[in-house]
Amino acid sequence: MAPQSVAIRIALFYAAIFAVIGLRMPFWPLWLSGRGLDPGEIGVVLAVSSWMQVAAAPWVASRVDRRGERRRVLAILAAAAALGYALFALTGGFLGIVLVAGLVAAVFTPILPLGDNLAMLAVGRYGIDYGRARLWGSISFMVVATAGGAVIAGQSERVLWLIVAAVAATAAAALLLPDIRTARHRDRRGAFRILLADRRFLAFLATAGCLQCSHAMVYGFGTLHWQGAGLSPAFVGLLWAISVVAEIVFFAWGKHALARIGPLGLLGIGALAGLVRWPLTALGSDPVLLLMLQPLHAATFGAAHLGAMTYIGRTVPAEQSASAQSLHSAIAGGIAFGIAMPLAGILYGRFGGAGFAAMTLFSALGLAGTLWLWRTAPAQAAGGSR
Repeated sequence: MAPQSVAIRIALFYAAIFAVIGLRMPFWPLWLSGRGLDPGEIGVVLAVSSWMQVAAAPWVASRVDRRGERRRVLAILAAAAALGYALFALTGGFLGIVLVAGLVAAVFTPILPLGDNLAMLAVGRYGIDYGRARLWGSISFMVVATAGGAVIAGQSERVLWLIVAAVAATAAAALLLPDIRTARHRDRRGAFRILLADRRFLAFLATAGCLQCSHAMVYGFGTLHWQGAGLSPAFVGLLWAISVVAEIVFFAWGKHALARIGPLGLLGIGALAGLVRWPLTALGSDPVLLLMLQPLHAATFGAAHLGAMTYIGRTVPAEQSASAQSLHSAIAGGIAFGIAMPLAGILYGRFGGAGFAAMTLFSALGLAGTLWLWRTAPAQAAGGSR
């Protein structure tokens, strides 16, 4: 299979799954509210996905490493998720919705880390540019989240069927992915036990988790704070759009930075950008200042994400890579955010926008972790192109 064809197929997969995310994040609470759930019940339903991200994704990944097969598993998981979402149409009441949400999350949450794992294997096998494939996910998210409001037009029941269609498209895109297989992991200790016994990998997970957790305040309370400070919804939307566009631009050209400074260099750039972004964001809601700061998302998220994906790809054996990717997703995206989000809520409730300054601590910890890894990591992780 030609590298260009592989890159296009992976880009289609990212576009499809991030269309799901672009519908879920802003509009799924609307559907749940339309079913009569109160805010507390909606919070529980949304939390189920995070819990399953920690529980289901690593379990599925361990089975994938034992079999060495990814494409078929991705297609089966996505098809099951589409059927699971369709079940919501037949479900009523809080308890029923929670149960279905748990089933759906069990099959949906492993999809993205497994897709990332397959994409990074394609980087090694076909030499594709991960960033340029992944940017189509960011573009899809931005388009769907922006256009979704007009399509839904206050009709909350449309949300469910749009999500079902997007998940079905993800299943179709998964069938088009390259069938990259790895040797079966046969070590009786299991991939997870090996990875969790590696202090360098644990330090990497902590570092990546801190860098992603530094976004907890802006993800959870940025819109609320900026609108409360008198900025118009249109301007707040512009701020979010700028951050996503900056992320897309970085993914388009990030391979050049990766070739020069390597994955740990990118993690360091993400940490240093956070040391600038978060304390300045805490200074207030001056529109000009915010317009200057939002492009730093290209570094605080984009560089840190590309660095983390490449670090796993270069340092973890292929037969353990699905497990490593799922651990990164579960810990850096699940457990860490599960801790950081409540903390951000407490900080915002007590200090308002000044609480953004506390996110600097996460960036500082991420920088310290990066420096430790730099001193101890293999050359392919610390440097640029091999």
